[in-house]
Amino acid sequence: MPASAPRLRHSGPRTSRRTVLKALALPALTPLFSTGCGRGSKGTVRVAVVWSGWELTAFREVLAAFTENERWDVSVLSMGDDIPAVLGAQVSAVAAPDVAMLSQPALVDQYADRLVPIQQFAPGLLSSYPDGWRTLVQRAGADMGVWFKAAHDSMVWYRQGTGTAGSSIPTVPATWTEWQQTNRDLAARGTAPLALGAADGWVLDQWLSNVLLGDDPEYYHQLITKTAGWDGAKVRRALQLLGEMWAQPGEFPAGIGGALLTQFEDSVLDVFTRRDAAMVMEGDFSYPVISRYGAPNVQRAWFPFPALSAASSRPIVVGGDLAVLLKPRRPPGEALIRWLADPAAAQIWANQGGLISVNRASDNSVYRRLGYITDDLDAVRDVRDGMDGMDGFIAFTISDMLGGVGDGQGLWQTMQDFLTGLGNLGFSPTPDAISSVVDRTVTALVTGASR
Repeated sequence: MPASAPRLRHSGPRTSRRTVLKALALPALTPLFSTGCGRGSKGTVRVAVVWSGWELTAFREVLAAFTENERWDVSVLSMGDDIPAVLGAQVSAVAAPDVAMLSQPALVDQYADRLVPIQQFAPGLLSSYPDGWRTLVQRAGADMGVWFKAAHDSMVWYRQGTGTAGSSIPTVPATWTEWQQTNRDLAARGTAPLALGAADGWVLDQWLSNVLLGDDPEYYHQLITKTAGWDGAKVRRALQLLGEMWAQPGEFPAGIGGALLTQFEDSVLDVFTRRDAAMVMEGDFSYPVISRYGAPNVQRAWFPFPALSAASSRPIVVGGDLAVLLKPRRPPGEALIRWLADPAAAQIWANQGGLISVNRASDNSVYRRLGYITDDLDAVRDVRDGMDGMDGFIAFTISDMLGGVGDGQGLWQTMQDFLTGLGNLGFSPTPDAISSVVDRTVTALVTGASR
């Protein structure tokens, strides 16, 4: 592994995907960085973002182009999963952000009174966006934000090659049963089938979301709209399937205990740098990690999350980041929203990988040039159009849709406890033993939903 590659296995607190930068405590809202165009600047726009690390670096390039083209300086606050604090805090007009990037559609309902509808300052701005994505954040017929970044969260990455490099899997599984058999065959040969970044609770949320959605899209929709509860048979079935896969002997490079101490980026490196595992289930945002830190001459490939049965469709779980304009409405914030809705802005980030634009006016060729999204899979279309047969239903992960399940709480913590329970069963547990862990987990989910 290159000396500069991240080393993220740890025994400290479990962390979230967007690590909170504690130095940015409210109400000071100290900017992490600013862009500046020097002479001729119209002023400064303040934007609060969810990103850190390479995602924040990519967004800086987008903002630098905005500053150069529109002559507005930008002051950036990196808030990670504390972004709701920006929306709910009472801060001075001098310190308050103009624009915020939200990764959870649930936050639009929670803070709708603080947002400025797009139609109030830019009618027609979103005419090239799919109805399904707009409907997610429309309130009383008004668009409450602009989708700048989307992610495909139903991808299983593996190494592909010939000769001594070889492919890390013998065949690409199309169904859950085939996937389970592939994993058993790999484990029997002494190869860990899966890498799992379970120290990041959102990774386990993605797994559960994919299995539930793949098993029954209608039930998934009912669950996230709170017209169905956690005590349904579908939840138990999804957890049982996950339990039987994760508890398989030799499933992870360092066992379940090691998976619980592994973060997202390191799980990707387990496949593409250290070659300790054959596959990792993660989104398209894995591409920049593989590209930067993957071992030389290792070819990356992926397949869609398998269908739960031969009769069911593959799930399409997505993520995304929404730019919203905060009250009081100011011209610099309006200018940034317009810029982020322009396909050229998303193209800057998309050129590096880790971003899919849902704007139909954007150029798809960038994804094919990067080589991880191809015509035959047409993943861009899948993300933009949602699930066939459900009127463009856009399926975010459960925690993104329900909200209130942040770092160390709610669903993320419950799923980590579920995995811990499986680890406590010992070597090759029986289905009945796994069911006992499932029962405890369902009880925790029902109790958590009632809080």
